[in-house]
Amino acid sequence: AWMINNREPVGGSTYDGHRALWIEQFDPVALKMMGNPKMVVNGGVDLSAKPVWIEGPHIYRVKNTYYLLAAEGGTSVNHSQVVFRSDSVTGPYVPAPKDINPVLSQRNQPANRPNPVSATGHADLVQLPDGRWWSIFLGTRPYEKDFYNIGRETFLLPVDWSNGWPVILPKGQNVPYVVRAPLPMAAAGSTPFTGTYSVRTDFVGPRLGLEWMTMRDAPYRLAGRELLLDPRADGIGDFGKPAFVARRQEHAVASVTTSVRFAPEEGAMAGLAAVQNDAYFLTIALTRHDGKTFVRAARRAGKDEPRTGVTVAERAVSASGPVRLRIAARGGRYDLAYAVGKQWVTLAPEVDATNLSTNKAGGFVGTMIGPFAQGPR
Repeated sequence: AWMINNREPVGGSTYDGHRALWIEQFDPVALKMMGNPKMVVNGGVDLSAKPVWIEGPHIYRVKNTYYLLAAEGGTSVNHSQVVFRSDSVTGPYVPAPKDINPVLSQRNQPANRPNPVSATGHADLVQLPDGRWWSIFLGTRPYEKDFYNIGRETFLLPVDWSNGWPVILPKGQNVPYVVRAPLPMAAAGSTPFTGTYSVRTDFVGPRLGLEWMTMRDAPYRLAGRELLLDPRADGIGDFGKPAFVARRQEHAVASVTTSVRFAPEEGAMAGLAAVQNDAYFLTIALTRHDGKTFVRAARRAGKDEPRTGVTVAERAVSASGPVRLRIAARGGRYDLAYAVGKQWVTLAPEVDATNLSTNKAGGFVGTMIGPFAQGPR
């Protein structure tokens, strides 16, 4: 067996993002590397152009030829997938011609194209039993410019081998939202992954499903069809272990609602949060100060802002029972609302939620939304 990965080139990197692909033999029985590693790609397709972040390599043997597929350009708007081939697994590997490489990219597509898919790359290939090939790769769906709150997503396109190279998308073409192809029918799953759908969690059972996550192993309990969170001194903005349980925001246009039963102490709060990371988030929560209970909407857009965020809007409420809270997303604008009884009140409409985008918050992940609780300081 052989293993291929990215690391610094021979002699070290000569510019920022300069990487290389190395191959080394692997003993799958002893689980040990064998022999000496060999550099097979330096920098990328054209070293003179100073390509960056050649990474995520895969090697496929097709009709006695070895094809090396790798991401190049970094996981942003310049992301792409490039291909090389060789008669030997250890090389030398020759890149595809310039009219073919990259075999997948959206870097030069018009910014105003409809339904844009951007930052495409990190592709893998799979061959179906009937001989056809498909590629699975990541990309993003920006709602404007390079802003997207839902992180990187998975896409699927057919592969064309007609010119002797695995072309995922010819140059100059936009990634389509829908591809019609004679794929076999799949069994209906219990959880949808695409399209428009609703999901309801009733907090039944010993633990939450795998789609739910906590922030650094914060504990929770399920009892009586309720999610129980013990308020902690650590809040979401404290870079600690807050009482926060969330699942991924899967659509740019989405609505998340929960019912909160909470009698806050002075300075405590509990509610719903939309979180990109510790320093970039939105919340709508019940809290108490100056002897009164309030519903508070807040926004944090950087470490220099208050740890609980800047108050966007706040309103005193009097409720003996649960209060419903809602975060409704529409691209880069979110409505934060509450209901005491049947009537919804939009406490903070059109809140700027671009702070939840990778473009502003950094990182490589999407927004997580869910309940949180925080004790007094």
